[in-house]
Amino acid sequence: MTADVPGACGHRIVGPAAGRNAQWTTWLDVDADESDFERLGAEFDATAAAIVGRVGDATARLMRQPAVVDFATAWMAVNRGPGGSEDRNT
Repeated sequence: MTADVPGACGHRIVGPAAGRNAQWTTWLDVDADESDFERLGAEFDATAAAIVGRVGDATARLMRQPAVVDFATAWMAVNRGPGGSEDRNT
């Protein structure tokens, strides 16, 4: 499952399965690591693909979701995981 996700680290989680006859089950999940999201976001902002403005007192960004997902996918393939500049497996 995680082979298709650049930089993904699978781990097993045990929890109750939904349903009438619920049983405990195990499934593979990805390791959620947002430690580089600030850098990823800054690099996306540098592309000028987001419109930055105010909503009330907050700074907000308006962007096309396919564009940000494509950018993040490509960015993570380069910057995370084996061979990336932030290889977490070493």
